[in-house]
Amino acid sequence: MAVGSPETHLQRAYDRLSAAKAMFRSGHVEDGANRLYYVVFEAGNAALKFKGRRIPGGKHNPFLALFDKVFSGSGREWNTATRTLSTLASARNSADYAGNFNADTYDAVGAVDEAEAFVRLVHDAFFPDFVPARHVPVNVLSADRDDTDDLRP
Repeated sequence: MAVGSPETHLQRAYDRLSAAKAMFRSGHVEDGANRLYYVVFEAGNAALKFKGRRIPGGKHNPFLALFDKVFSGSGREWNTATRTLSTLASARNSADYAGNFNADTYDAVGAVDEAEAFVRLVHDAFFPDFVPARHVPVNVLSADRDDTDDLRP
């Protein structure tokens, strides 16, 4: 895969989905919400690049507007995808910047389901033959070091 190719963006979406799930499982809900936005951001970039569209400077607001312009009105699934993108962008902004993110009420399971549906839609519509690389977690602890104390709260 060429760097910056639509397939590279789709692979990054799958990688970020794996990371988001790991964050939610470990109780890092705000970070998981952040990663979920980047799941749909990367998959959305793949779809736009497939359509020959380019996001100016990779900025988020122009990306959201362009995705909406290109895909809204393209059918129920794409309208749902546009809403998912907006919802996950809002959650990311709340988690990262606004300070009003409530991890206790955030529906992580529902958000993951929506992000997975978004990626699946892009994958099936534009890249049906693409096989994502299996994400294999890297053990950050080497055998010759004891970093476990650094990982404890």
